[in-house]
Amino acid sequence: MKKLFYLLLTIPFLFFSCENNEIGENESNAVKITSSEKPDLSNSEIATNKDGDFTKIGEIKDNDFVITIDADIIKQKFEKRLKEENNEAILTDFKIESDMMENDEKYYMLIGFNHEKSLKIATFLTLKNNNFYGSIGVNLNTLTCSGCIDGCDPKKGSKGNFCDNSCEECTKTETIGYQDSM
Repeated sequence: MKKLFYLLLTIPFLFFSCENNEIGENESNAVKITSSEKPDLSNSEIATNKDGDFTKIGEIKDNDFVITIDADIIKQKFEKRLKEENNEAILTDFKIESDMMENDEKYYMLIGFNHEKSLKIATFLTLKNNNFYGSIGVNLNTLTCSGCIDGCDPKKGSKGNFCDNSCEECTKTETIGYQDSM
């Protein structure tokens, strides 16, 4: 039992033992959060980079969800992920949305769309003090739903992430715990 515990403890380090310390030219646009602005992570899914920094993605302003990070950074990161999934879609629109899980827990996500809205790629966000935080770099987790214009939307449930399958052609691709080298 003890050996199994140590084995399970070391497996994550095998996947993330290499890192690229280069910062892409657009990375400087990411907002660093000072210690007084860091959200409480005790019950959060927010991703951190190797220095423990978080990226502010957006904010609530006049009851609207506003993306504050440069859209070119989001486009570059999401389209790179799509290419890794063998999908050459070009994203044309981005927005922050909220929805409710079946247990009435509210969640937030940053979603990118192609022109036809037949592909949606999302990453989940944390809301703290009217600001949305997440990772679009070091540990970019994504949920891609494709195949239909109506339905096939990214969703979060108590048993995991899924695509609303209101059409037969809907396809889900999920990438978790990925080390982005950009």
